Amino acid sequence: MDWTPENIKLLRLHLGDTQPAFARRVGVRRYQTVHEWEAGKIRPSGTTQTLLNMIANDAGFTERVAARLREKLRREEGE
Repeated sequence: MDWTPENIKLLRLHLGDTQPAFARRVGVRRYQTVHEWEAGKIRPSGTTQTLLNMIANDAGFTERVAARLREKLRREEGE
C-alpha cells in the first residue's frame, strides 16, 4: 500500500486507535509523529512503512477497505 497521509489516518481509524495509541503500536516515541504523517509534513521511513504493511495485513486493511472507509468519512463530513 502507498502510505499517503490519508491512508495512514484510515489505517489508524480502522484499528480504532487514537494518535497516541497508534504511535505506541508502531513504536514511535512521540504521537506528534503520527500527526505529522497524517498532515503530510513527514513520511514514515522505509522500515516503518514495512511495519505499517504488516499491521495493515494483520488487520485486514486493504485498498478496498480504505476506499469504503474514505467514502464513509466523506459522507459523515457532509452531514
